Amino acid sequence: VREQERQKRAAEKKGQATAEQEREQRMKAARPHYEAGFKKFYDAYTLLHLPECDVRQVEDRYRDAIEDFTRAMDRAADFADAYFLRAKCQIALGADRRAEEDLGEAIRLSPSHGAAYYERGKLRFLRAFVTASGALFSRAGDAPRTMPEDAFPSPEARLLRTESESDFENAVYHAPNSSAKDEHFVM
Repeated sequence: VREQERQKRAAEKKGQATAEQEREQRMKAARPHYEAGFKKFYDAYTLLHLPECDVRQVEDRYRDAIEDFTRAMDRAADFADAYFLRAKCQIALGADRRAEEDLGEAIRLSPSHGAAYYERGKLRFLRAFVTASGALFSRAGDAPRTMPEDAFPSPEARLLRTESESDFENAVYHAPNSSAKDEHFVM
């Protein structure tokens, strides 16, 4: 019986080592695509802040970066940072729903990814505000001069506000030492 238990533990250790080696190989295959996507993402972000910015060129760089991050994820489906940065590109292009899905996947793969919580919280809060604003505008037919006491009147807006607050709390919890120099929070 002891010999069987020892053999079982040895097989489990071997399986774990093999799984770790396979993951390393997948990540190694994905890394060049991730790095190419990151360069395009950073270039787009930089171009956006130049006075002679060509918006189409910036959008093309974000789209190219999305393709690179997707190729990286095709090679390593558990590459949380690739999901995160693809989401950042999608946010820049206005594809907020797809971005929120990618941020959710980044969080699922890396539950301590504070920057992903932060970005998802921003998206949810913005959607809650837009939902609430839509209700306010449709009732009044014009922009309100001041926000009412309950600025999030619909159940959907309140839920989104609550979810965004939870995401912000997780962002602070998982990245307590993050600051403006942290690239994921800055861009």
